[in-house]
Amino acid sequence: MMINGTVFRDLVAWGFLVLALVACPSANKTDTAEVADTAEADADTDTDTDTDTDTDVDDTGGPDGFTIADIQTGEVASGAEVTLKSVIVSSPKTPSNTGFFITDAGGGEYSGIWVYTSFDPTIEVTMGDVLTITGVVSEYSGEESGDTGEAPEVDTLTTQTQLSIASADSFEVTGSAELPLPTPVDGATLADPVLAEPYEGVIVEISDVTVESHYLSGQWQVTGGATVSDLFYDADYVRLGDGFGRVSGAVYFSEGVFLLEPRDASDLSGYRDTCSTCTTDKCIGDLEVGEIAITEMMIDPQFCADSDCEYIEVYNASSGTVDLNCLTVTDGLEHVGYVEGSLEVAAGAYALLTRRSDEAGYGVTGVAQADYRRGVSLNNDFDTIRLGYGETIFDMVAYDNSALGGWPGATPGRAMVLANVGTDAASDNDVAGAWCMSNDSIEGTEDFGTPGAASILECAATILDD
Repeated sequence: MMINGTVFRDLVAWGFLVLALVACPSANKTDTAEVADTAEADADTDTDTDTDTDTDVDDTGGPDGFTIADIQTGEVASGAEVTLKSVIVSSPKTPSNTGFFITDAGGGEYSGIWVYTSFDPTIEVTMGDVLTITGVVSEYSGEESGDTGEAPEVDTLTTQTQLSIASADSFEVTGSAELPLPTPVDGATLADPVLAEPYEGVIVEISDVTVESHYLSGQWQVTGGATVSDLFYDADYVRLGDGFGRVSGAVYFSEGVFLLEPRDASDLSGYRDTCSTCTTDKCIGDLEVGEIAITEMMIDPQFCADSDCEYIEVYNASSGTVDLNCLTVTDGLEHVGYVEGSLEVAAGAYALLTRRSDEAGYGVTGVAQADYRRGVSLNNDFDTIRLGYGETIFDMVAYDNSALGGWPGATPGRAMVLANVGTDAASDNDVAGAWCMSNDSIEGTEDFGTPGAASILECAATILDD
């Protein structure tokens, strides 16, 4: 091994120093004490500095110095256990005990995350709780985000980043705090996965929106294409064309879609109800009891499935035009369907209401029609069908096709029709003897009825199969 000149000179100098210390023990003792004092001072300085530095980190991010943003931006790897300090609970826990959201105090992009709680009913949190929380970071890619903490390593644009906790012992409530203000976004941002990713788990708000889709299974779309859902709160009153001054909530990822999840009714403000706006003589809210009536029902179609071909015919018994937008249809099991969008009906005319678009049913054209969707169905044996709006029931038909009921019966493929239709149709249709089975053939099918139009042929109370 070669030693260069500099190293050699240093070794010689150290040799002389050792000889001096041996020759002067008192000097050696003094120097050692001085060195010890210096070391102690250094230790004090280091301890003070380290302690102060650690405290500062705790204040901003937790024992490990991490924030939610660190997790969302990939600074903390999936599968790692992490402790977050001074985070704020930003949503209730879901009714199904799957989890809740937390946020960093500052809000903004990457400031929120979903906490998965494994359906544990013992975990209780309140919005505004300040937590120190320990969990495992994961990217969930299942069909319904949040059902489990297990996840493969995948593209974060197709997964939900979450913090999975084992039990209520995984966190400590250390105080309470005001939530940060919702971060403003627009609907187009949440509809685009690339643009929406920074807002996953964040409390956001969209301003001045219009409902641009039917309400379906707890979800509805607003201006820009963003989807509002019912993880915490089900706004089942919204209709196509309604509007809001503000819709806010947490951004949740499920089944490939970023969903805006209002936490309660207060996250929806400035509601604009389209039901009260129309160009006809009367809007739905202006109608009196009996001014519309049920005059025909296909309860057992044969041409196609019940979900495609069941229908209810409604007659306008009033003296002017009406708009049936927002009309509710309810069956005996309290399933509720809605007319969503303008449906204008002239005085003495009919409207056709179907479970689904009539393109999938009888293909009727040239009549006023709308679909009421959802779970309303017409039972073959007996049922009660109501037409209403708010607390008002305009008309109700309670039919009973059993042997003792006295109604004409659910003959397969034949609509049950009100034999004589007039201004008193809403009271006439209460009586079983006023109904019969249709003799009018539905074009292109072997079924019978006149959906959306007056009957042509007289019908009898009983129809015998050929």
